[in-house]
Amino acid sequence: MLKKDLMQRVEAEGINLSEYMFERYYEYGLIVSDKDGQCRMRGVKTYYHKRTMEAIRFIEELKANKAMGNQKNYIFILYWKGYPVQWDKLKARLLKFHSGIMDYFNTVTGYLASPTMRITSTVSPRTRLIKRLSQWGALLSNPLRLRRKKLMIQLEDTFLSAS
Repeated sequence: MLKKDLMQRVEAEGINLSEYMFERYYEYGLIVSDKDGQCRMRGVKTYYHKRTMEAIRFIEELKANKAMGNQKNYIFILYWKGYPVQWDKLKARLLKFHSGIMDYFNTVTGYLASPTMRITSTVSPRTRLIKRLSQWGALLSNPLRLRRKKLMIQLEDTFLSAS
């Protein structure tokens, strides 16, 4: 299916999808294409997978649910549901996600290994961390909904001011 035909079908179904958004879906790996050379003078035509229209409908459902988060992460959900995705983009997102989680755990482990963080109790490490931060006067508006970067900044500020 050519891009022009696909965009006409999207418009006919009443889905609000601009050219820019379509290109972004392709950039994130949510849409799969295949290029076919016509000949030397005609150039190359790009064909999209036959399930691309279904994938666009599903992406619109995900966008309607505000809890789904970043569009870059939709590639995991699409792959899990069986839609075609770009393998190189899926692998790159998976490696980035894994390295981010590992960096986060290494940073938190470093803070918990600090002698100033040691609390002898049967309380979970997260509860100990929040308790220690509140003891040091860190401003925690809602500790259960802190983002990772905000928590890291607060931890760094707290440890710099404590030492």
